[in-house]
Amino acid sequence: MLNRHLSNRHQMQAGIAHERSRALNRLKRALAPHPEALDTVGLCATCGGKAETFRDTLSAKEYTISRMCQKCQDGIFGDE
Repeated sequence: MLNRHLSNRHQMQAGIAHERSRALNRLKRALAPHPEALDTVGLCATCGGKAETFRDTLSAKEYTISRMCQKCQDGIFGDE
C-alpha cells in the first residue's frame, strides 16, 4: 500500500514538473526576439547572431539556459 502511494505521488510530481517545463518553454518562445534560435545550436535568441565563442565556462553554460551570445550576455550581466 505504501509503495503504491509513493509511486502515485512520484507520478504526480513528475507530471507537475513536466507541465512546468512546457510552460517555461512556451514563455521563452513568446519572449525571445528570435525563437528559432531556441532550437538551433550556435544562434542567439536575443539578437539572432552567431553564438559560438564564450569568455568562460560560466558564459557557455548560460548560453545553454538562455541561448544568449556573449555580446548579449555582456549587455544583460555586464562584461566581466
